[in-house]
Amino acid sequence: MASRAGSAPAGMEGLRPMELGELLDRAFTLYRRHFLTFILISALPYVIAYAGAYLWGLAAGTGVAAGRPIGFSAPVLVSAAIGFVLYMIAVAASQAASFYAVSEQYLGRPATFAEAYRSTKGKLLQVVGTTLYVGLAAGVGTLLFIIPGIIIMCRGSVAIAATILEDLGPRAAFSRSWELTKGFARRALSILAIASLIGVIAQMIFQFPFTMLAVALRGTPAAPFITFLSSMGQLLATILSAPVAFIASTVFYYDLRVRKEAFDLERLLKSLGGTSPFGGGIAPGPLGVIR
Repeated sequence: MASRAGSAPAGMEGLRPMELGELLDRAFTLYRRHFLTFILISALPYVIAYAGAYLWGLAAGTGVAAGRPIGFSAPVLVSAAIGFVLYMIAVAASQAASFYAVSEQYLGRPATFAEAYRSTKGKLLQVVGTTLYVGLAAGVGTLLFIIPGIIIMCRGSVAIAATILEDLGPRAAFSRSWELTKGFARRALSILAIASLIGVIAQMIFQFPFTMLAVALRGTPAAPFITFLSSMGQLLATILSAPVAFIASTVFYYDLRVRKEAFDLERLLKSLGGTSPFGGGIAPGPLGVIR
C-alpha cells in the first residue's frame, strides 16, 4: 500500500476509500503537518471575538474584565445578542478558511493563511445560514426524543463542507450532506464524538484547573486574575481543538465522494487530460472541485 501511495500523482495519495482509523489518521497527519497554518486560521476570529467581549465588559464594568458577575440588564442583553452575531460570523470565517485550507492541502495543493481567508469572501453568510439550518433541524429532532436530533446532526455533518467546496446554500448543502452520508451516519457519529471528546480533553487541561482554583479563591483579591486565566484557557483549548473537527469533516466529505461518486477516478482522469465516464467532460467547480 505504501508503494502505491508513493507512486500516486500529486493530490491523489489520500483519495481512496478509507476505514475510520485511516480517515482519522489522515486528519491528524494533515493537522500535524500544517499545524501553524491551522492554528492561525482557528485563532484569528476567536481572538477577535474574545477581545471584543473583554473590552466591552471592561467598558461596561461587568464580566471577566471587571471581575464581577454579568447582570441581565437591557444593555447587557443587547450586547450579548450583538456578541453572538459577531461570534457566529467569526466562527463562520474560521470554518470557511479551514475547510478551504484542508481541501487544498488534501488535494496536494499548498494553502497559506492569507489564501485561506481570502477564500471566505462572499461565503460567510452561507456558512452561518448552513450552521443555523443544521443546528435548528437537529434541535427540533432532539425535542423528538433526542435520537432524531442525533441522526440529523450526523446526516448533516458535511453540510458546511458542501457549502464551502460546492458553493451551495443552506438547504441545498443540507440535502447534499444527507445524500452523501446515507449509510454512513454511524461513521459520522464516531467522528463527531471523537472531535467533541478532544475538545473536552483540551478544556480539562487548559481551563478546568483555573476554574476550580477560581472557585476555591472566590472573594479573594486573586479571584479576578484566576478567572481571567480560566477564560484564557478556554480560548486556547478552543483554538487547539477546533481544527480537528474541520479537518476530519473535510476528509470525511472527500471519502464519501470517493465511495459514491468515484471522485478519485475523476481527479485522475482530469490530471491526465481525459474525460469523465460519468457524464461527459470533467467540469471543475469551486476551488477546482469536480461536481
